[in-house]
Amino acid sequence: MELYGVRAVQLDLDLIYDPNQVEFRRRVDLVLDRLILIGANLVLLQVFQDPDGDGSANGVYFKTDLAPSLDAFGTFLEEARERNIKVFAWMTTLACSWVLEEHPNWEILSFDPDSGSYVTGKYWYRRASPFCDDFVTYLRALYADLASYPLDGILLQDDLYLGEWEDFSEWARSAFRKEYGFELTPLLLKMGDWREKWINWKVERLMYIARILEETVKEK
Repeated sequence: MELYGVRAVQLDLDLIYDPNQVEFRRRVDLVLDRLILIGANLVLLQVFQDPDGDGSANGVYFKTDLAPSLDAFGTFLEEARERNIKVFAWMTTLACSWVLEEHPNWEILSFDPDSGSYVTGKYWYRRASPFCDDFVTYLRALYADLASYPLDGILLQDDLYLGEWEDFSEWARSAFRKEYGFELTPLLLKMGDWREKWINWKVERLMYIARILEETVKEK
């Protein structure tokens, strides 16, 4: 992708990581040298672990005590800097599988209109509820650790979204009740303009999370 003199390349650390640091550095050198040959000057680098490619992060590739961690990002940045290649950290948001393993009640809850029941994992990624304040606080701290590196920017993963019938978790219901004074139910969303209000309310929450993550990175 090239625009305004920027030729960007997307790269997954999953594809080149090796626990042997000598071998890993050799792979990094090889990749970066090839990028120079094609004129690339920006790498959008996936810094979360997703070896099975299902989009749900199993850990991260930077130093932190907050998630399963492999130290790889620093090495890549060092080698990229020597070649004047900029690096944006491409990072997960809501789809942190290790968080859901420890806090299963933080997961988004969907309504299934076909069965009339509430389910998890309906819309692509399994994700934590954006209305869970404890999770948002955790995510901000995780991004602060990422931002301690001399990166050039952040690219948010495409897991910062809510599906058509999300979210009915206890966190979303509580936030909705606090905002509007009504219980969040599928029946309510069929009345008047409640569905439109609900959609706009969800969008505002997602944008809020994007903003605070941006602020967290800029503070560093």
